[in-house]
Amino acid sequence: MSYEVDRIKDAALRHKYELLQQAMRQYGTRYPKKHGEWYRARTFDNNWLVYDTWNGCVYLYRYGAEPTDTDNMYQVVYAFRNSDGSVAFEEVVKPNVADFWRAHIIKQ
Repeated sequence: MSYEVDRIKDAALRHKYELLQQAMRQYGTRYPKKHGEWYRARTFDNNWLVYDTWNGCVYLYRYGAEPTDTDNMYQVVYAFRNSDGSVAFEEVVKPNVADFWRAHIIKQ
């Protein structure tokens, strides 16, 4: 499920999601991607947010989000791994909780 900003009908929720995306760009670490860029930011414990500029989604990784090595043909990060080294399972951050996650990014 994608929460691209254009698809969010409620103006207030859209604005909150846009603020989350801005916080990710401001406070997150930038990583190269084949299409667009990744921005990764730690929130609390081992919870990480990753913003994909290509589709506009912000993903939540609950068990770590270590970027894969960029030693590849395109010199980009393809995925993020959990703390145990397996490919991380992410969930899309929903617009109604964007303020919660944005507050945790700014605290860091």
